[in-house]
Amino acid sequence: MDTVILGYKENPFTMIVGNKSKGKYRPVASVEFGFEPNEKAVFREIAKQIITIIELDVTWIEPRLHCKVQYLEKTASGSLRTVSFKGFDFDKIPEAIN
Repeated sequence: MDTVILGYKENPFTMIVGNKSKGKYRPVASVEFGFEPNEKAVFREIAKQIITIIELDVTWIEPRLHCKVQYLEKTASGSLRTVSFKGFDFDKIPEAIN
């Protein structure tokens, strides 16, 4: 599934990903698995330039980065379960993700 990265946590490293619904971005999953160490490093370098707010243990970023995730199932509310990171897609623009 194509998603937009909305934020992240450091311990353990977790990306919060989402999609656009009714004109607003909405989180659909917390992704903890599937990251290579170099992918985390690249992400942190880019993310530190687009931080919008830090709340408790979550660092929220501008919804400009796109990634692919794989999931086992989708809940009735649209959230994803058992999610793993499958890679960045720097060629896509977030507006193209619904």
